[in-house]
Amino acid sequence: MRRLIASAFSAQAAARMRPRLAELANVLFEGLAGQEVVDIVTDHAAPIAGRALAEVLGVPAQDHERFQQLTNAVINKIQAATLPTS
Repeated sequence: MRRLIASAFSAQAAARMRPRLAELANVLFEGLAGQEVVDIVTDHAAPIAGRALAEVLGVPAQDHERFQQLTNAVINKIQAATLPTS
C-alpha cells in the first residue's frame, strides 16, 4: 500500500501534474483579480493542494468542491483536537 501511495506522489507524478496545476493556478489568480484583499493561502494555495489531492485520489471533477469541503472539515477537527487550549 505504501508503495502505491508513494508512486502517486513521486517526482515523475508531480511532473505529469505540473501543466494541470499551472492551469488551475492561472484560473485561480484570474478569479482574484479586482479583489482588494486576498488571503493567498485560503484563496489560492489551499484550493490548488486540494485539487491536486483530489485528482491523485481519482475524485471525479464534479466532486472536487465537496472533497475540498470535507478535507477542510477533517483538518479543522484535527487542529481543534491537537492545538493547546489557553
